[in-house]
Amino acid sequence: MKKTRLFSLIGVALLLVLTALPAFAADPNPGSGNTDVVVVNTNQNTSASPADVTAVYYNVNGGIEYQRPVQINPRGQFIFRAADTTLGDNWIGSMVLQSDYELAAIAEITWTGGSSADGTTAGAYRGYAFGATTMYLPYIVRAPNAQFTRVTVQNTTPDTATIRMEYFNRDGVKDFTIDDTIPGLGSKTYAMNQPGGKVPDLMATSYAAARGNWTGGMKITSLNGKEIAAVATNHWQQYAVAYNGTSSGATRQFVPSVSRRYVDPPTISSNWREFTIINAQCLEASGSCAVKIEYFDAFTGNKVLELNRTIVAGAALGANTRAGGDFDPSVFNPLGNNFAGSAIVSTTNNTQIAVVVQSIRPFTNVAYSTSGANASEAGTETFLPAVYQRNTAGTSCAADAQWTTFSLIRIQNPTNNNANDVDIYYFNQNGSQALAQLNNTIQAGKSLNRNTRVMCNEITLGGNWTGSVYIRSDQPLVAVVENVWGNVKAMGYNGYSVTR
Repeated sequence: MKKTRLFSLIGVALLLVLTALPAFAADPNPGSGNTDVVVVNTNQNTSASPADVTAVYYNVNGGIEYQRPVQINPRGQFIFRAADTTLGDNWIGSMVLQSDYELAAIAEITWTGGSSADGTTAGAYRGYAFGATTMYLPYIVRAPNAQFTRVTVQNTTPDTATIRMEYFNRDGVKDFTIDDTIPGLGSKTYAMNQPGGKVPDLMATSYAAARGNWTGGMKITSLNGKEIAAVATNHWQQYAVAYNGTSSGATRQFVPSVSRRYVDPPTISSNWREFTIINAQCLEASGSCAVKIEYFDAFTGNKVLELNRTIVAGAALGANTRAGGDFDPSVFNPLGNNFAGSAIVSTTNNTQIAVVVQSIRPFTNVAYSTSGANASEAGTETFLPAVYQRNTAGTSCAADAQWTTFSLIRIQNPTNNNANDVDIYYFNQNGSQALAQLNNTIQAGKSLNRNTRVMCNEITLGGNWTGSVYIRSDQPLVAVVENVWGNVKAMGYNGYSVTR
């Protein structure tokens, strides 16, 4: 007999149908947003009954406003589209997925009608399997006329949560401490370009006065023990990203995808095809974090570059493969102009850090973001709920076809042992198997890439394909996905890994 009403996955701490908020001066205007939630039944037993799944949509006050029950086959996928609900325009809230079997889910957000040249930006993040009493967001920004961050906090319990939000600038100084309450199963959003009420004026700090912007991290604590989830979205004029908060740090964080690609001369912005920014925050209450960042080539597995920097408690650093960030840009020259690989961010003094990563493609004005993954988040089974291979020809490879949506899958081995038996399965939306790539090897600490466009001769999914990926390995792995919709938008998300 099936169990019912198990909260298998807390799907979302972000706005389901996000309306445009007024912006100061010429701040980026994201426009209006809609969030689609992509869900996979992780049961690999094909003879099992479908999972009974109900998506419950809560308004910001924690009231149920819409529910949709569906059945999802083992290995199958279902997309809860915002456009299919009866919520109407201007609705803001969150979602909880109830199921009698374990799920994996991601949220895909698309903003339209904003200030970007084509009016479209996007972001994605992984749903939460459970809440936590502490959430860290390592990258929070307010740069007038250039970029800003929105933070959404969801109360995952039925009782009111009292939260404390602490803002640490990149020098490690706590500039603000603000308390607030969130109704049971409700949510609140804090836009950094809208100071007032429970949003601090980040520009009214000595840090911002000296730099013209405020950059730092945020720690959110539930003061009364009610579990919460948090997501941040960052908005520039031409693109946007979303990323998950993390409930704890680690001494080693793994970054499966890092790029530095450009054509000469690199001084012209549009000549940059892609660059990556690694942001690391020291989560210690006192003392310093001795941070080491190692970059590995995806094709050779060789370590190409190592950076070292010590930062004080609460402080953060940025390593930008194009502009340098907190490093001189020339230190990234060993990566060359066509680098694709992975990174390991660690501390050499056994201290805790949190990591968030952004990859930006100036040539097409798209970007995506993921969070660093630590070894405790790795698993021998990894689920990637949303993977695409779509072009105008409707075949896996077509010389004259225009690619409308494709996926870059980055798999990293965070262990000290080689993974000698890595199987990658591609599943159709109904749960049937579309393709299997078996017996792959990923060396300890290294990565393996799959690109449904570039590798279309071996990833033969038909060119009009939407589905999911399941990775089984003899060693725990982590993975991220970067989905690209031509030159229109891109989204990145962390995979869901378990060991059973």
